[in-house]
Amino acid sequence: MTRLDAVILSEPFSPDFQEFCDLSATHIVREDSLLLCGESWRVVLPAPGVYWEDGYTGNPRRLDFPGVYRASNNNCLFPVTYEYELLKEPCDCTVYLPNAFSPNDDGQNDRFEPFSNCVFRQLRMAVYNRWGEKVFESDAPDAHWTGFFKQKPAQPGVYIVSVQYELSDETGHFQEGALVQDLMLWR
Repeated sequence: MTRLDAVILSEPFSPDFQEFCDLSATHIVREDSLLLCGESWRVVLPAPGVYWEDGYTGNPRRLDFPGVYRASNNNCLFPVTYEYELLKEPCDCTVYLPNAFSPNDDGQNDRFEPFSNCVFRQLRMAVYNRWGEKVFESDAPDAHWTGFFKQKPAQPGVYIVSVQYELSDETGHFQEGALVQDLMLWR
């Protein structure tokens, strides 16, 4: 039987080893796109092992909002980051007011409301009958008239609608405006 001499260290063992991961040498691949209002950009990641930095897991990915989207391969030896910058022309905030509605509970056109491709931040809507009497008023951003006046169905006929609004587009810019038009109520 051979006896081995053992060495006992009095200090903790600390190997002189450091994992090599030089992320400062990251290669950046950049793609830009300028889209018109209503368009989106379909981005397919270039290889397996490349992941979106914001945690999104889909591939391909549909980009709808302006900004910079990043994906990386997380490879310490050959780090690559892909940057996709989306610029988008803002959509015109068009407001549409229907000129007729039929509040008869058939599930179609049962309420009058303004529509827009932007978000109403503020909305003030008033409806007047042919004698100038106010039959409806609301300051709610989701204002709509169901065709009632004093808890009873309003009479069929022509009404005047006045709408004042403040909108926000997808870039956060505000737009103000006002509309006045005729409205036909059918029963």
